[in-house]
Amino acid sequence: MQLSIQILRVDVRRGTSRKTGNPYTLAEAQCVYHAPNPETGVIEPSVGQMLLPRGQEEVRPGNYDALFTLRTNREGRVEAVVAKLAPAVAAEPSSKRAA
Repeated sequence: MQLSIQILRVDVRRGTSRKTGNPYTLAEAQCVYHAPNPETGVIEPSVGQMLLPRGQEEVRPGNYDALFTLRTNREGRVEAVVAKLAPAVAAEPSSKRAA
């Protein structure tokens, strides 16, 4: 599933795993997305945090196209996670396309 999102802020946490002793980096984005309400079908904005994929720690605030996939978390629950994040391409104004 692909959604357009607006990233407002990225918080990066770095540390060392107590369990393995390995270093880790986690990047969480505070973002806004617009999706249909499952009960009404009306597209509504929602604000929340999402974990960014590895290698995306330096993402800056802005508009992005996010491709989501499913995974099972540590508690055994299925959750949607960002698989790929790309800057959104702004549509050309219709006056330029007609020229």
